[in-house]
Amino acid sequence: MGEVGVEIMPAGKEDLEVMVGLMKELADHHVGLDVSFEYNEGWEEIWREFVEEQIENDEDLVLKAVVEGKVVGFVSGVIGSRPVFRVARRGIIQNIVVRREYRGRGIGRRLVEAALAWFRERDVGQVDVDVAIANEGGVEFWKRLGFVPYMLQMKRMLEGEGRGRQK
Repeated sequence: MGEVGVEIMPAGKEDLEVMVGLMKELADHHVGLDVSFEYNEGWEEIWREFVEEQIENDEDLVLKAVVEGKVVGFVSGVIGSRPVFRVARRGIIQNIVVRREYRGRGIGRRLVEAALAWFRERDVGQVDVDVAIANEGGVEFWKRLGFVPYMLQMKRMLEGEGRGRQK
């Protein structure tokens, strides 16, 4: 499928419900990759409040992709500081999702390009993204956009049912 006419613009509070639905799509995909991605009950409200704060904060990134008046994707991120490193000002892409039926049309790439431009405007020297190792399509997507692996995040689950769950 070819590229579609897509507009990339800042998301607003009016987009929150659609974005929660998109995040659910992303969550459903990831929970099949690893149990660590299993969401808590009530996560939608927690996430909605978190993104609403990001939308209100000029130092956080929340962009939406719109096709024919419909929000079909979004990207979110933050700027962090790691002052002990030469490249201290770093961007972090936290989430990106494009509605399943719109994938493969260049929308994700456009969202990332807009996010990179946003970070450049804010004097960010490096942009990081976490991608699940089991998400082969995601790994390839990021590689096509010029991202390279430089860290390996590892985990160890501790014994005991329910350990670490939010109460």
